[in-house]
Amino acid sequence: MSSIHFGSKRDEKRNTITFYAPYNAEFVKAVKLLGGQYDYTDKGWTVRADVAEYVRKKMREIFSRDDRPCKVCTAGLTFWEDVYAPQSAYTMFGRDLAFAKGRDTGAELGDDVVLLAGEVGSGGSMKNWSTEIAKGTVLRVYDVPYAAVEAAKKMQDAKETGDTDWNVIEIHVADITDENLDSKQEKDEGEESLQELLAEEKRLVGALAEVRRKIRAAKRK
Repeated sequence: MSSIHFGSKRDEKRNTITFYAPYNAEFVKAVKLLGGQYDYTDKGWTVRADVAEYVRKKMREIFSRDDRPCKVCTAGLTFWEDVYAPQSAYTMFGRDLAFAKGRDTGAELGDDVVLLAGEVGSGGSMKNWSTEIAKGTVLRVYDVPYAAVEAAKKMQDAKETGDTDWNVIEIHVADITDENLDSKQEKDEGEESLQELLAEEKRLVGALAEVRRKIRAAKRK
């Protein structure tokens, strides 16, 4: 099961909405400017309902999706050159692929990221450390918005990768799924279970009535 969670919950009484998204420094900064408060119990950012669309816009800019269901996929990334991120995590699709905390700390993988080949690590100097991904590394990233992968491929095809490393990364896509369909299936399964329970209740009520009838008949004898 994915540990990456996008979603939202509305509180009608307080007229607020709590948004859930993976940690991203740019998103945190943006939602704070919109008056967002972090809910440590719910592990989400709570904002006034009237700024919800501004939060969604920022989510789409950073993650290529918002709190609503969308088409997602598994992305395979092959790095043909060494890449690094100075004094920060190495991010793509708005998510941490790997993150170090200093020159000698090594690096850990982000949520729902697995290492198939190569290595991730840390380097640089004590003051100017970096998160590094070595040439030849292959990562698999789960539950990536399909729109984000399509946007990256278009940048590669147009050779307009800007300040990103897409020019040295090969993308493979697999397991495309639609969260809308998953939500509908869960709803259908829930409705089916309810119908089964109601039918079982009806059967048991009928059986109980029959038992009571037999008891009354036995008492009359």
